[in-house]
Amino acid sequence: MKKAMSMIEIIFVIVIIGTLAGVAIPKLFAGRDDAYALKLKEQHALIITNLEQYSQSMLYETGSKKFPKNIYFGNKTGVVTDSENLVFNKLAECNSSKSNAPCWTSVNNGTGENTITFYFNNKKSISFAYSQTNKSLICNNISECNKLKIGK
Repeated sequence: MKKAMSMIEIIFVIVIIGTLAGVAIPKLFAGRDDAYALKLKEQHALIITNLEQYSQSMLYETGSKKFPKNIYFGNKTGVVTDSENLVFNKLAECNSSKSNAPCWTSVNNGTGENTITFYFNNKKSISFAYSQTNKSLICNNISECNKLKIGK
């Protein structure tokens, strides 16, 4: 009666496990990147929708259709607006090291022009330009946006 596996059987088991791991691990990381790209598309659409909703509410309140001067991100609930800014509290704002990615940053120059960046991780990101006058998010890297099928 045999009580243990032979050395050749152990080697075959290790080779099979290694082959399975070699196939599965890259697919796992590709799936995560796809999920981040999907999250970007969803949140981009949310921002565009809220920009339009903001302008419609300004049309109702003031009689003229205007867009927010600045866009900000936070970590609370809901979307907060005031007379000049649109704050997306549900969309995560990046910390300084971007370790909480996926997340957003917004840098504005105080005149209604913002650079809004979505970070997939602390190295990979995609940026959009927003200005109060052009009333939209315009992708700064057209080829990357075309590949992800988002925005202009």
